[in-house]
Amino acid sequence: VGYLAHLFAFANLIPNADGLSRMYDPQQMTVSGRWFLHYASALNDFTQMPAAIGLVTMVLLGLAAALTVDILKIRGRVAAGLWGAIMAAFPCLGYTFLYMFTASAYCLAILLAVLSVWLAQKGGWPRSLAACLLLALSMGIYQAYVTLAIGLALLAVLRETLEPSATFPKTLRLGLRFVLHLAVGAVLYYAVLMVFLK
Repeated sequence: VGYLAHLFAFANLIPNADGLSRMYDPQQMTVSGRWFLHYASALNDFTQMPAAIGLVTMVLLGLAAALTVDILKIRGRVAAGLWGAIMAAFPCLGYTFLYMFTASAYCLAILLAVLSVWLAQKGGWPRSLAACLLLALSMGIYQAYVTLAIGLALLAVLRETLEPSATFPKTLRLGLRFVLHLAVGAVLYYAVLMVFLK
């Protein structure tokens, strides 16, 4: 569904000033706070191959959709399929695909943000630590995707309240776990940024 929705972008090269000037640019956007973008962009080696990059982005978004379905406990096959279709065909991705040279990196940032929430929801120290690290990496690609993690965490807490077995202390613990996850991830992101800026 996502590939069909964005087929025009994947079948054409839409030139823009950024795409033309950054064809062979190392994309080191540290001063913009995107210290991990350079490494994440290696997925497509800074080239503009729309059809191949489109395939990679749809795989990354498909994985993110599958994790989101699990986070929100969507059990019906039709509902889960629709969720994946909505995520893959979401209009703001059309704008992302105008910058094809970083599209795979940005979709990786989406996957890392969702994966961080999924791990934080599971709990336990190793998973929680990994969740914070993944959130920092997602923000290191593009800081705006922290809002995806925040929104998903809020939806997960709200979804928890719908469970018959939900209790206030259990839901509060989940909410506090997410707050800690988001705070530590943001601090870790900032600490790594300071190292890169030095």
